[in-house]
Formats: sequence, C-alpha cells, structure tokens
Amino acid sequence: MTLSDFKFIFYMEWGHRLWGRGVGLVFVLPALYFLKKGWISKALKPRLALYAGLIGFQVLYKFICVQTKMCIQNHKVKPAYEYY
Repeated sequence: MTLSDFKFIFYMEWGHRLWGRGVGLVFVLPALYFLKKGWISKALKPRLALYAGLIGFQVLYKFICVQTKMCIQNHKVKPAYEYY
C-alpha cells in the first residue's frame, strides 16, 4: 500500500465519521429543542424516541466494532479475515 492509498482510505473514513456525527446532531439537537418547547405531539414522541434509539444503537454498534478490533490487535489474536 502506498502512502497516497493510505491517505485516501484515511480521509474517506474521516469524512464518513464526520458525516455520521453531523447527521446525528442534525436530528438530535432540533428534536431536543422541539421537545423542550412542547411542539412535539404525544403521538409523535414514541416514533421520535424510536428513531433516536436506532441512531444510538448504530453508534453503540460501531463503537463496539472498533473496540473489538483494537482488542484483537492488542492481544495478538489473528482476526477471522484479512484486510489486505
């Protein structure tokens, strides 16, 4: 792998993470504001909670995946698949 290949992968991953954080903030911040103002109806609150929970689950899942990969590398256990 060349340095330019590594830079491409690194910046694609960085951009993907930044995009995900932005999408999460664009959903959560207005939702919290609208909840505080009382502009969300009772019928919409469960759906809003479901969407927020799904976003939170996705964040937790990705966090666990990243941490597991780090643990595998630290304990010198061969992963089930090879990257290259």
